[in-house]
Amino acid sequence: MLIDTGAHEEPVPEPHTGEPQETKPPETKGTDPLVQLLTAAGLVSREHVAEAREILEKSGGKLFDILIRQGHLKKEALHSLLSRQPGAAGISLAHFTLGREMVSVLPQEMVVRNFAIPIDRLGKLLTVAMVCPLDMEAISEIQETTGLRVKPMLCSHDDFQAMLQKHYRVAETGDMGGPAAPTGAAKAAGEAAGGPPPSGRPPLHRDPILVEELRQRVRETQRLEVGAKTAAQITALVGTGGDSLRLMADVAAASPPLAATLLATANSAAYGMPGMVDSLPMAMALLGEHGVNLIASNMRQCDSAMERHLALAARHARKVGNVASALAGRCGVCAPGTAQAAGLLYAAGSFALAVNEPEEYRKLDRHLVGAGRNVAEKQVFGLGHAEAGGLLLARWGIPAPLHESVRHYANPDKAGDFGDIARLLAVTIACVNVEGAYEEEPEPEILALMDRLGLTEETVRGAVSASG
Repeated sequence: MLIDTGAHEEPVPEPHTGEPQETKPPETKGTDPLVQLLTAAGLVSREHVAEAREILEKSGGKLFDILIRQGHLKKEALHSLLSRQPGAAGISLAHFTLGREMVSVLPQEMVVRNFAIPIDRLGKLLTVAMVCPLDMEAISEIQETTGLRVKPMLCSHDDFQAMLQKHYRVAETGDMGGPAAPTGAAKAAGEAAGGPPPSGRPPLHRDPILVEELRQRVRETQRLEVGAKTAAQITALVGTGGDSLRLMADVAAASPPLAATLLATANSAAYGMPGMVDSLPMAMALLGEHGVNLIASNMRQCDSAMERHLALAARHARKVGNVASALAGRCGVCAPGTAQAAGLLYAAGSFALAVNEPEEYRKLDRHLVGAGRNVAEKQVFGLGHAEAGGLLLARWGIPAPLHESVRHYANPDKAGDFGDIARLLAVTIACVNVEGAYEEEPEPEILALMDRLGLTEETVRGAVSASG
């Protein structure tokens, strides 16, 4: 399941009744918002748009593709413009491999014509990578064809073309969006989809041996990396008075690696409570301000580029922790401190993957959070932050309610005795978007989890709004 960060959704059309329907000629109305963006940004002139519309009326296709093929618009400029729009959710398809079932969701002709490739399905929700997620005509057609709700995500033109060659055995699309005949090279590319790409090593997820090796490296990870600013903030709070531990806890709550390290240390035999410390305040009280400072100071520092790359994931985890804490008090599945810790730690696996595979990890879209990031990580590494975090936290001796809920939040029924904590975590992660606001119109699966926990959408929305 991928997160929707505000990309367009339309209601699922009613099932086709079999009655004849009017066949409409190609329309440009669906591209009008895009035209407005392009002209406002100065990327194309109105004269070029008018010229492209004439071609569209005669030959069909997509207006943006005509502009690109006429040399009036650069595909990189189009992608950059769309990626900057509010709520835009982008995804890299560089390491995606689709199964036969996903490839068969849409007819090849529709995929090519709409510049849209289905990449994931969860129940009645179909995630579709699109060169232009503003193309509501394409979204409506896909929804009518499949009977599923479409969640569009932005992909680059080059990624789309590569996926066509890889999975549909179609070469570069022909003039005005019409498919060119498959070439020998394209056919060979499709047949070799399971092999290494032209350059670089093969994606980890294609080699089960490499995936298992990565799992083992995650289990054996001794230290995560913390930002230099975080360590400095902890040091500055030493000796500042009675509120120092509370203020240190606030700093740690903004850093999943530091929170995980503090909890792991507090659960070691040296502090006499192994496997029992399941909240950050309890860990801080056991360690004391000097102990917390010593731990933070001795952590390896993250380079600034990776720190920026993971900043949104860390911020999302902090918000999830705060909201989970508030909701735990409402539904009673666990202590608020335990829920907060689970929320903070849900992203720990992302930091573990980044430590072990930094170069590959930087290629992920930094704006993905929650289940969307988990899916993207699995496509690249063969495991996402949920599994990686569960493995790491269990190895570090962090209590089972935390590591099991983190590992199974995407499938809470697998969490056994800790299923309700995992459900709470799943609800919170899904309902907090990348901006930290409430994710409107949660998926039916999330609404069902709310109901099972005795929560209402109004309660969850209120908790998200009230939590810092």
